[in-house]
Amino acid sequence: MTEIYLKELSFYAYHGLFDAEKKLGNRFEVDVKINLNDSFGNFPKKLTDTIDYGLIYKLVAIRMEIATELLENIVYDIAYQILNEFNLAQKVIVSIRKYNPPFGGLCQYVEVSESVSRL
Repeated sequence: MTEIYLKELSFYAYHGLFDAEKKLGNRFEVDVKINLNDSFGNFPKKLTDTIDYGLIYKLVAIRMEIATELLENIVYDIAYQILNEFNLAQKVIVSIRKYNPPFGGLCQYVEVSESVSRL
């Protein structure tokens, strides 16, 4: 099975529950892993035989611009949008990291992941 990874896509965004997060923003990183349906047995020879990484980046970037309280909603939206828009995608795993989360202790980041597959 062919797998495509986009790792450590970096964004500054305004996701979170607290007013300070909504005003000041924070640093986020997103990872996307896509398993492709390559059962046709042919190695991709042109872009239409695979998934355009640039389109995946744009999809993630657009979603990251929408301020959201819960990271769980963001990974869910991205994962299902990829699955719905790209027929070759069989399984999608999306992870998001929020750096220096504001919960009163030292923590490099928190991470939330979503994994979805076609039935």
